[in-house]
Amino acid sequence: GPYLVWNRANFLVTRGVSGFAREEDVDLGVTVRAGVNFAPRAFGYERDGIAPLVLARAGAKIPGGFGYLEGLAGGMYSSAGLDSGVVELAATGVVKPTRGHVGIVHVEAGWIENPLPGSEFDLGLGTGPRAFRSHAFTGDRTVFATAEYRVTVVDDFLGLVGLGIAGFVDHGGAWFAGTPRRLGWDAGLGLRLGASRASDTEALRFDLARRFGNDAQDAGWVVTVGKGFVFSPVGKRAL
Repeated sequence: GPYLVWNRANFLVTRGVSGFAREEDVDLGVTVRAGVNFAPRAFGYERDGIAPLVLARAGAKIPGGFGYLEGLAGGMYSSAGLDSGVVELAATGVVKPTRGHVGIVHVEAGWIENPLPGSEFDLGLGTGPRAFRSHAFTGDRTVFATAEYRVTVVDDFLGLVGLGIAGFVDHGGAWFAGTPRRLGWDAGLGLRLGASRASDTEALRFDLARRFGNDAQDAGWVVTVGKGFVFSPVGKRAL
């Protein structure tokens, strides 16, 4: 099926958000992607189907920083009605109160109807609450929120790397419709290390996190290693 993307760019140049010592371009413009796929019976589908998809993103400056909203909606419809569908919404805010300081807040929620096996929401360790093991939260419903405040210790040590200290808190999870919500909390401190000359601006993160127990895992301390933030743009996940 075909799709169409329309973008009105509005780039903001910032520093010290994803990495260190580098200018970072953030698009605060408006992007809309609309498309439709077809599933004809002639190709082996049980019924003729049509699957529209709309994805949108818009950003703006806010006092002391910037933010953006994202949304995605799509589904497969046939003569029997809605066969499967997905809706995701997310908001991200970034504030830089003073040089070398940055605060980031991200919230998101999602819904899937009749997901294909393996396409469910999947949170834990790398994406979502970082102190929980991989696949700790799976399901067709999800909510997640994270906040992080980072202070840059050195922006460009020896012309090679930047170093920062961060505090963070995560809350969220995923579950299946008709079952109890499975959610988890964690909080902690971490180091941020980023190459100041690499083309990739995302910093490495080394976190000491306190996991607050739930029915998936007991409480405890854990060291996690990752790259970038514990969330990704809705559009990146969808494409």
